[in-house]
Amino acid sequence: MNYKVSIIIPCYNAEDTIQRAINSIINQNMGFNNIELLLYDDASTDNTKKILKKYSEKYKNIISFFGTENKGPGFGKNKCLENASGEYVLFLDSDDEYDQEMCEKLYSNAIIENADLVSCGVLRIDNINTSKIDLEYDDSKSHENFENKISFINENIFYLNDHLSTHCLFRKDIINQNKIYFLETYYAEDIYFKAIFRLYSKKAVYLKNFYGYIHHAYTDSITSNITLSNLNEIHNVYLKILEKIKKYDLDLAYIFKGHIICSLIRLYALNLVKSPKKDVINFLKKMREFEIYVNFNHVNTPSINILNIFILKEKYELAYLYLHLLRIIYHSKTLRKIYRKIF
Repeated sequence: MNYKVSIIIPCYNAEDTIQRAINSIINQNMGFNNIELLLYDDASTDNTKKILKKYSEKYKNIISFFGTENKGPGFGKNKCLENASGEYVLFLDSDDEYDQEMCEKLYSNAIIENADLVSCGVLRIDNINTSKIDLEYDDSKSHENFENKISFINENIFYLNDHLSTHCLFRKDIINQNKIYFLETYYAEDIYFKAIFRLYSKKAVYLKNFYGYIHHAYTDSITSNITLSNLNEIHNVYLKILEKIKKYDLDLAYIFKGHIICSLIRLYALNLVKSPKKDVINFLKKMREFEIYVNFNHVNTPSINILNIFILKEKYELAYLYLHLLRIIYHSKTLRKIYRKIF
């Protein structure tokens, strides 16, 4: 059977959240009969494998794959992509879920607009509050701009400045024809995938004011325990992307500012005491070199821009001390509430 969409979920020790994720797909307004769900268990040591088997036995359009050793989410996504038969494909993290209208809204707009890529906003839930995250874009570079959606064509697709593969619908033919794949790393594999996909896309649509992807930020996911070593791995992925796209006439500062800002935020989320000072400063030097190359020099959030100024001026000792201050704020629930009100 040819499905409208294939949805891929990589799983590792997800017994506490995977049923919520799967059920949010089964309950889609589009009708589950129009959806193919592919699940990959990355050699979990809990009951994830048992849960996936139960769903696969119950539904003919749920296909599960089981790894014998842990290889990371990129490997599992590639395995599922090889077997996906849908016209379009989406990706869902095992600790998140979809709004009931997610598939219908993204797919119908892909058909109406003849779009290769359709994105929506994110509803972020953590232990402080629930917030709506809109994608950033430069509307002056848009093809069409309406009240509920905006579109970009050709190289201007990069002015829809979003890097992640979740909350997006991808045309499967483009993936197949251009042999686009996920890096088989533990971090940022989806960022590489989406950057390369955009190189071959003709049209992207962003649905304004629709928050179809529900991200549970307080769960113990792989990204909530990032180390300095992981940050270096993520940065290396961005260097691979830069190597691929630098020959094109693109606004590199705009494209990579998300990576720069996220790296600075992740730095103060780390337990810096566990990382040698020289290693932290070496990473700050890498970030400065990257920023200089892509001609990036300003962060809109004042508190983070102070950190960035220290880095660009090579005031690494001050940057290191300031990171510790931001870390204290980040790890205090009370101070974080105050910080959010100010900034």
